[in-house]
Amino acid sequence: MPIKLSRRPPQEWAAAFPQAWDSPPEFTTMHRPGIASVSGDCIILDGTTVEEVRDYHARTLTLVVARLNVAQRQLERDAQAEAQRAAEQRSTHADNVRSVVDDIRFQ
Repeated sequence: MPIKLSRRPPQEWAAAFPQAWDSPPEFTTMHRPGIASVSGDCIILDGTTVEEVRDYHARTLTLVVARLNVAQRQLERDAQAEAQRAAEQRSTHADNVRSVVDDIRFQ
């Protein structure tokens, strides 16, 4: 059963989805680990029907997607903060090199 996402998820999100599906925060007795994957912009629940998704899997799917979205946003914030730290370090280093070079005098 393919379920179309609003867009293609980042690779980290797609890779984490099967594990998140296998260990969701909440599920019914009809939950089946091992049936989920992501292909492009679709979640695939293998070997299930649209009725089963409606009756049993929709809430679990919503919770898993929400959990992964929160984790993805945190990864993106962390990556942005790291990039900013690296840029600041490069800038500080460049300023230091310029300062030292300005102090060098050859006689």
